[in-house]
Amino acid sequence: MNQETNSEAKPIIRIESILKNYGAIEALKSISFNIYQGEFLTLLGPSGCGKTTLLRVIAGFEIPNSGLVEIDGNNMEGIPANQRPTNMVFQSYAVFPHMTVGENVAYGLKARKADKQTISEEVNKALAMVGMEGFNDRPSTALSGGQRQRVALARALILKPKVLLLDEPLSALDKRLREQMQSELRQLQRSVGITFILVTHDQEEALTMSDRIAVMFDGKIEQLASPQELYKRPTNIQVANFVGTMNFLGLDLIGQKGTDFVVEIEGLGKTTLPMDQAPLGYQSNSMAGIRPEMFTIITNKSQSKTKVVKGRIVETQYFGDMTYFDANLEGTDKVVTISMRNSDISFEINIGNDVEIGWNPNSILVLS
Repeated sequence: MNQETNSEAKPIIRIESILKNYGAIEALKSISFNIYQGEFLTLLGPSGCGKTTLLRVIAGFEIPNSGLVEIDGNNMEGIPANQRPTNMVFQSYAVFPHMTVGENVAYGLKARKADKQTISEEVNKALAMVGMEGFNDRPSTALSGGQRQRVALARALILKPKVLLLDEPLSALDKRLREQMQSELRQLQRSVGITFILVTHDQEEALTMSDRIAVMFDGKIEQLASPQELYKRPTNIQVANFVGTMNFLGLDLIGQKGTDFVVEIEGLGKTTLPMDQAPLGYQSNSMAGIRPEMFTIITNKSQSKTKVVKGRIVETQYFGDMTYFDANLEGTDKVVTISMRNSDISFEINIGNDVEIGWNPNSILVLS
């Protein structure tokens, strides 16, 4: 398990050996890692992997069977959710429909019995922070989905938590608004400088917004790394398959040349791979993994790739700026996916066309 750390940054949260069971079901299996001051960390994984349970353990809404949660140097054992230096934005936003925008944002300060002038000033600051100046008297029922999300953020941030917890806050929005809010949320996090922890099952959202991503499966963190490291160097097939798209090809080890592997790759042939392209070494069940954009359909003679194989196009998908091609590699029944920017394609490529496919050995990962 690859769990990158930053030795210079201060951990705002320390999680050590957290175990959470629901009867016979192990929801969290001895999880340990640090979350750093001012970072945007995402818990990414499929439904049921334990990411929301872990977020709720941090928040204090769930009590672990064993293990330690420490926030800003203080052990959170026995500390209820409303006394922790955290605040949560839920998937439903939980905006009170019978209150105005200003009343919603002021709710937490009123509960703390702050004076009226302080509440008024802080509500205005919080609304300005999320781009909703002047919305104080707007009925909550007259807000769009994106506006409700901003109100929920303002209501959470007005209490100045040390950590903001976000449980799939963008999942109810349409694609265009979701992308806009991803950018706004990231900018907001940078401007306020506090630690954000996001739960999502959306890999693009995680890659776009995060400083680090913890990929979870079956109650465990499989890999914790930066978006770039996670995409370029997944540690195993499960992570590679979940984060982005990866082609997997059969792999046979022929021998070793110094510290390099000499391998035969299904449909691509014989090649030599450096040891660092096999994160867990070569194993009997290892496969060769290569991202679709690392293949190139040779459309003009000036294109150069270290190696070229032949194939036949069996499917195309047009996405405006990109086209995805499925190609059957010559001499096998293996079909690989190739992605190319349409600006790089110099002639029309259709189903049934025979093509030359370029690839580079340094794009291959040996994964198990």
